[in-house]
Amino acid sequence: MAMEPMPGMAADEPLRTTLAGVGRDATALWVDGTAKDFAALAEFAALSTLRIHRLPRRHVPVLAGCRLPLLTALSVRHADAGDLQFVADFATLEALVVWQCPKLKRLDGLERLTRLTHLGLNDLGAIESLAPLAALGELRVLGLTGGIWTTQGLPSLATLRELPKLERVNLIGAKIVDGDLGPLCDLKHLNQLDLSPRNFEPAELARVAAAHPFWRRELLTLRDFDTWERAPGCKKCKGRRKILFLRRKKLLWCPRCEGEKLAALLADFERLVEEKQREREASAPGADS
Repeated sequence: MAMEPMPGMAADEPLRTTLAGVGRDATALWVDGTAKDFAALAEFAALSTLRIHRLPRRHVPVLAGCRLPLLTALSVRHADAGDLQFVADFATLEALVVWQCPKLKRLDGLERLTRLTHLGLNDLGAIESLAPLAALGELRVLGLTGGIWTTQGLPSLATLRELPKLERVNLIGAKIVDGDLGPLCDLKHLNQLDLSPRNFEPAELARVAAAHPFWRRELLTLRDFDTWERAPGCKKCKGRRKILFLRRKKLLWCPRCEGEKLAALLADFERLVEEKQREREASAPGADS
């Protein structure tokens, strides 16, 4: 998952390895959580945006005890914690990103952050339950993603049905324990969805495509792969290959050499989408009346 810029944080904001000499009236701060004077963070009452790089276990309670009444955006990387209780008292938060924390497997504490509209959880331990998300009724953007080389383990997505305002969901690099994408189909305001199709069965992808035509178009858009100089291209004809994420073991297709197989694969998937669409219509309220 590409981490989005934190609201209110300049791109060139320096990483502070000490808080000595930093004006206490700062509204944005990027600090190394291993700093010996990290406890001085409590003096920065004007902060609205805070990024923390590395949060050792000894400083987890220090952060939890800070009173930052204006804080609306927080990013924490490499936190040595098993849950999110250490952010639970930052009730003014609207955006929270927690990433690359392999020991963090429980989301307890999130349920108190009811003002959140943006939440990004990236490259954590295998998350045990999404139940704490149910309290986040204002959430519009949600990321539950893996790292570049790691997969994010997720429990059932059923809790997402309790987040009716969700507009953007990112599940890149994530695997769901039951493989069920049904909860995504019920998000009426969803307008952006990113996931790794190879991690799911075609039938589940078809369910989502039937519910969200915008994602169906994106999934079936055959983008060029060999776009850089001296790209190898197809082994037979050297032409540009297309990318299609419908088979787990095959991503690249040559329209010239594999045109018939590619067309058949697309046609099969379209029929599966139509089948799932009929199932949705049949199960809709009032369908039998």
